[in-house]
Amino acid sequence: MTEKTNFSTQDHSGIHTRRRVAQRWLIDNIIRSVGNVPSTNLGPAPAGLVADWMNARLGGKPIASERWFVEAGGNIVKTPY
Repeated sequence: MTEKTNFSTQDHSGIHTRRRVAQRWLIDNIIRSVGNVPSTNLGPAPAGLVADWMNARLGGKPIASERWFVEAGGNIVKTPY
């Protein structure tokens, strides 16, 4: 016996949509590159954020929809997405 999970919902137009969870990282003072700016030197490294995110996804851990703003001083301000 197999269990089927349906992640799709159908609206009145007949178009199927998927609910998705999203995370967005906004890093202060970046114009073209994530290197050599205070927000990445003092805060979390972008490569580390991506590695942690991938590890959690491949491990099947749930993810919350949220937006992270990394300020120039390295502080992370988290808000709902």
